[in-house]
Amino acid sequence: EPSVSTKVDMPTFAQLLDQGQIGPGRPLILGYSAETGQAITGSWKDLYSCGVGAQQGAGKTWLLAFLLAQSAAADGRLIVCDLHAGDDESLTNRIAGLAPSFMRDVATTPKEIAAALAFADDKLEKRRTNSARWPIVLVCDEWTSLLRTAAGPTLTPHIQNIAEQGRKFNVNGLLAAQAWTKAA
Repeated sequence: EPSVSTKVDMPTFAQLLDQGQIGPGRPLILGYSAETGQAITGSWKDLYSCGVGAQQGAGKTWLLAFLLAQSAAADGRLIVCDLHAGDDESLTNRIAGLAPSFMRDVATTPKEIAAALAFADDKLEKRRTNSARWPIVLVCDEWTSLLRTAAGPTLTPHIQNIAEQGRKFNVNGLLAAQAWTKAA
């Protein structure tokens, strides 16, 4: 028998805010069950640092924007790396309203992105000796493209440290790409 799909009406971000479903002390909404329409919730401690992979046009950038907006609404701070900043469909364009939550200007060149990852790694290292635990989310769009730039070799140690140690200190990395490999 062919499977029957049902349409699940998803609330808008504004509706989620109005209903108090997003904000400080609230879990992240990670998605919705296709069967029940119920929110699937969790936290950055559930996601750890993670990668988002899908073909172009599948919704990676919207997912990143959704997670970053929830993090900002929960008093998180953002470090954004976006090689395509300025493009109408870029992550930077979609999250421009979150700018008050940015810890620094959006990094748009390989050199700026390398500095942003070093900055995030430094924030993580400083948390080893202080009690700050508000969320920091580092997001890098087009990760596999970044690895092919001159800055590529300098990026991996920083994100590896964040992936391995960040969960304990509420510093998380979110990497997005179309073409993942084991090395990436």
